[in-house]
Amino acid sequence: MAKNQTSFKPGEGGRQAGSPNKLTKELRIILKEILSQEIILLHDQLDKLEPKDRLEILTKLLPFVMSKVNYEKENITIENGVNLPEWFNN
Repeated sequence: MAKNQTSFKPGEGGRQAGSPNKLTKELRIILKEILSQEIILLHDQLDKLEPKDRLEILTKLLPFVMSKVNYEKENITIENGVNLPEWFNN
């Protein structure tokens, strides 16, 4: 490719470090608008689901609203006689 006046020279081309990508910014704005409309309907949609399905969806959404907590694995003892499924302790 022929070099012209707009060709970048080594070390001085492209966007500045940390400058936002315009397309990404526009896409985020559009997605934010769509999600803000859908979030209004989310409560009603969740109420229509079976408890198992509702719990699965809420579990998948949880990382987006709460940060993960680092913890040490401990065994939990419940004295009320509640039988927990095997997967709960894994």
